[in-house]
Amino acid sequence: MKAAAQWSQSETEQERFKRLSSEFSNDVAKRKSAWEKLYGNVDRARVTVDSTGDASVTSHDGRTMKLGVMVTYTVHIPHGDGSEVVSSGTRLWVAELPISGDGKVTGLEEPKL
Repeated sequence: MKAAAQWSQSETEQERFKRLSSEFSNDVAKRKSAWEKLYGNVDRARVTVDSTGDASVTSHDGRTMKLGVMVTYTVHIPHGDGSEVVSSGTRLWVAELPISGDGKVTGLEEPKL
Protein backbone atom coordinates (compact mmCIF):
# COMPACT_ATOMS: atom_id res chain seq x y z
CA MET A 1 0.00 0.00 0.00
CA LYS A 2 2.97 2.25 0.57
CA ALA A 3 3.66 2.44 -3.17
CA ALA A 4 0.11 3.57 -3.94
CA ALA A 5 0.00 6.19 -1.19
CA GLN A 6 3.25 7.95 -2.05
CA TRP A 7 3.21 10.51 -4.85
CA SER A 8 5.37 13.13 -6.52
CA GLN A 9 4.33 15.91 -8.88
CA SER A 10 7.52 15.31 -10.86
CA GLU A 11 6.77 11.60 -11.47
CA THR A 12 5.44 10.96 -14.98
CA GLU A 13 2.47 8.66 -15.67
CA GLN A 14 4.89 6.16 -17.20
CA GLU A 15 7.18 6.22 -14.15
CA ARG A 16 4.21 5.75 -11.80
CA PHE A 17 2.90 2.86 -13.89
CA LYS A 18 6.30 1.16 -13.88
CA ARG A 19 6.62 1.63 -10.11
CA LEU A 20 3.14 0.24 -9.37
CA SER A 21 2.71 -2.47 -12.03
CA SER A 22 4.58 -5.18 -10.11
CA GLU A 23 2.02 -5.06 -7.26
CA PHE A 24 -1.09 -3.67 -8.97
CA SER A 25 -3.13 -4.65 -12.03
CA ASN A 26 -2.62 -2.50 -15.12
CA ASP A 27 -5.98 -0.77 -14.58
CA VAL A 28 -5.06 0.23 -11.04
CA ALA A 29 -1.47 1.17 -11.92
CA LYS A 30 -2.71 3.49 -14.71
CA ARG A 31 -5.12 5.44 -12.50
CA LYS A 32 -4.22 8.90 -11.32
CA SER A 33 -3.60 9.22 -7.62
CA ALA A 34 -6.01 11.21 -5.46
CA TRP A 35 -2.97 13.36 -4.65
CA GLU A 36 -2.66 14.26 -8.34
CA LYS A 37 -6.14 15.75 -8.27
CA LEU A 38 -5.28 17.88 -5.24
CA TYR A 39 -1.67 18.88 -5.85
CA GLY A 40 -0.93 18.09 -9.50
CA ASN A 41 -0.54 21.76 -10.36
CA VAL A 42 1.84 22.50 -7.47
CA ASP A 43 5.42 22.38 -8.73
CA ARG A 44 7.56 19.83 -6.83
CA ALA A 45 4.76 18.85 -4.42
CA ARG A 46 5.13 15.35 -3.01
CA VAL A 47 3.69 12.92 -0.51
CA THR A 48 5.90 10.62 1.51
CA VAL A 49 4.74 7.62 3.53
CA ASP A 50 5.96 7.63 7.12
CA SER A 51 4.48 4.28 8.15
CA THR A 52 1.83 1.70 7.36
CA GLY A 53 -0.19 -0.40 9.76
CA ASP A 54 -0.87 -4.11 9.52
CA ALA A 55 -3.30 -5.16 6.81
CA SER A 56 -6.72 -6.26 8.01
CA VAL A 57 -9.39 -8.07 5.99
CA THR A 58 -12.40 -5.76 5.68
CA SER A 59 -14.53 -8.05 3.49
CA HIS A 60 -14.39 -11.40 1.71
CA ASP A 61 -16.89 -12.84 -0.79
CA GLY A 62 -15.14 -16.09 -1.70
CA ARG A 63 -13.65 -14.68 -4.92
CA THR A 64 -12.03 -11.48 -3.69
CA MET A 65 -11.02 -9.96 -0.41
CA LYS A 66 -10.50 -6.38 0.64
CA LEU A 67 -7.58 -5.47 2.85
CA GLY A 68 -7.52 -2.21 4.77
CA VAL A 69 -4.24 -0.55 5.69
CA MET A 70 -3.82 2.60 7.76
CA VAL A 71 -1.20 4.84 6.14
CA THR A 72 0.54 7.73 7.88
CA TYR A 73 1.82 10.23 5.34
CA THR A 74 3.31 13.70 5.01
CA VAL A 75 2.35 16.19 2.29
CA HIS A 76 5.22 18.49 1.25
CA ILE A 77 4.28 21.77 -0.49
CA PRO A 78 7.39 23.73 -1.52
CA HIS A 79 7.56 27.51 -1.69
CA GLY A 80 9.67 29.52 -4.09
CA ASP A 81 12.00 30.66 -1.31
CA GLY A 82 13.29 27.15 -0.57
CA SER A 83 11.01 26.51 2.38
CA GLU A 84 8.08 24.12 2.40
CA VAL A 85 4.84 23.57 4.24
CA VAL A 86 4.35 20.06 5.58
CA SER A 87 1.16 18.46 6.79
CA SER A 88 0.82 14.94 8.17
CA GLY A 89 -2.18 12.67 8.41
CA THR A 90 -3.34 9.08 8.73
CA ARG A 91 -5.99 7.57 6.46
CA LEU A 92 -7.32 4.17 5.43
CA TRP A 93 -6.45 2.74 2.00
CA VAL A 94 -8.32 -0.41 0.91
CA ALA A 95 -6.93 -2.88 -1.65
CA GLU A 96 -9.00 -5.54 -3.40
CA LEU A 97 -7.26 -8.80 -4.31
CA PRO A 98 -8.51 -11.97 -5.97
CA ILE A 99 -8.36 -15.09 -3.81
CA SER A 100 -6.59 -16.90 -6.66
CA GLY A 101 -4.50 -15.55 -9.52
CA ASP A 102 -1.29 -13.57 -9.76
CA GLY A 103 -1.72 -11.81 -6.40
CA LYS A 104 -1.85 -8.31 -7.87
CA VAL A 105 -4.20 -5.71 -6.43
CA THR A 106 -7.21 -5.38 -8.76
CA GLY A 107 -8.99 -2.55 -6.97
CA LEU A 108 -7.91 0.37 -4.81
CA GLU A 109 -10.08 2.60 -2.64
CA GLU A 110 -8.21 5.75 -1.76
CA PRO A 111 -9.45 7.81 1.17
CA LYS A 112 -11.35 11.04 0.79
CA LEU A 113 -8.54 13.57 1.05
